[in-house]
Amino acid sequence: LRCLKTLFLFLHEEDSPKYLTQIMSTINKAMSTSSPRLHFGALSVLSDYVQMVLKQNVKLIGANLSDIVVALFPVFEEPTYRKRNRHAQASDAIEEKPDPYQARCIDEALKLLACLVTGKVGKKLAPYFGEIPFLPSSPALDGVRSDLKRLGVDID
Repeated sequence: LRCLKTLFLFLHEEDSPKYLTQIMSTINKAMSTSSPRLHFGALSVLSDYVQMVLKQNVKLIGANLSDIVVALFPVFEEPTYRKRNRHAQASDAIEEKPDPYQARCIDEALKLLACLVTGKVGKKLAPYFGEIPFLPSSPALDGVRSDLKRLGVDID
């Protein structure tokens, strides 16, 4: 994922739309894991790529909006990411702590969604959001739902 993100530095923005299928395939593979660290890397790549493509082809993002939004679902699903306290003994009760990447994943996903639902881009993408049947039931998405309602889109 880091290599892919670095490749974006060499990619001409006008060429970026033609790589959507390959980028989404990589993102979906990373998001299918249970690793918050991989999720964060995938979200960072996806956010950078979507912002690059939006400068060239908003309609392409609209046409693929369901795939983009669904790729974010694992971040908002329960149960939350957990990892075992590495100092616990086998005989000790398992003490679970939130993974430090969890909050970063949620922030990155919300940042991407905010980019898609606000301003001129939000207005252009509103009809495409109408095709998305639901968003995960996470309080973190309340702001996104409010922004969509202002655009005339009622998800859920």
